[in-house]
Amino acid sequence: MGTISGNILNGIKKTGGNDKYDYRFVLSEDLAEIKVQFWVSSSNEWRQHCTASRISPIPEQKSSSGYSILSSNGTFQLTPYQGYDFKSKSVIYYGNDSSVVDICFSFSYRATVLDYYTYLGASKINRFTAIPVDISAAKIDLWEDWSWEPAPGNYYIIRSRDGSYYFLKILSIENQDRIPARWVISFEWQEIALDG
Repeated sequence: MGTISGNILNGIKKTGGNDKYDYRFVLSEDLAEIKVQFWVSSSNEWRQHCTASRISPIPEQKSSSGYSILSSNGTFQLTPYQGYDFKSKSVIYYGNDSSVVDICFSFSYRATVLDYYTYLGASKINRFTAIPVDISAAKIDLWEDWSWEPAPGNYYIIRSRDGSYYFLKILSIENQDRIPARWVISFEWQEIALDG
């Protein structure tokens, strides 16, 4: 057995009489057993305190979110009729063809109510007011390809044109008190991988 060293459990502990106890852990070569020993200064020896066997690693804790965050991330800004391509990390003016971007920002005017409505579009997209949990490919399949009324603090998960997944947050919207043609939406994003 090899020693994992020295004064691990709160260093030296004093008990009655003249004895001092110095604890150490001794791990077996196959990592299947660990012994806790203590040094008795009056008898000048290590004594066995207890033994634990069949040590197993802590099982991996799976997130309840249903996805893992990958290393690819960044920020971007969109004005109306602009979109973002995640692979090239570039903002693109898409005009009438939003199929050339992974997420797009647009608006329309509703003459019946003399008002505008704004939306984000993607292959699949859903808006959340808190960090989303319990996400799966089957659930994403049921989502729409648009989401109305973007607002600061909203979270989104989208499926891109190539089938990748991204987690987004709206950081701010400049000029939100003006017509949507003046809006500038700032996003931060991270690529994600769905669990399972």
